[in-house]
Amino acid sequence: MKKLLICMIALTLITVGLSSCIFNSSSSPLSVQKVEGEKAANIDSSNTEKILALFEEGEWVEATPNCVYDFVFNYNGDMYRYHSECGTFYSLTDKQSLELGETSQAEVNDILESLFN
Repeated sequence: MKKLLICMIALTLITVGLSSCIFNSSSSPLSVQKVEGEKAANIDSSNTEKILALFEEGEWVEATPNCVYDFVFNYNGDMYRYHSECGTFYSLTDKQSLELGETSQAEVNDILESLFN
């Protein structure tokens, strides 16, 4: 019985610890601004969850992309540059990039189009 209790406590502590590593969409809104200087727009909670899931599930690599960004995302003070044509995010905080697949790129671009067109 003691071993089971210790295992349950350990599992709870691990779960709590890991949850702090995951993006928490309720802590602050995700905003985005066109580089051309348009006013920043807050992204609704549903689309914030979609984009944060891409951030969490994607494979970030330590590389600077070879494309020019046209949007800047801000989440909890962390800045992410995004180039809509090549579908690449670049984290200014971590100096890592994330290249989206075609489907994810289209989804992000649709969100941006709904905000800025």
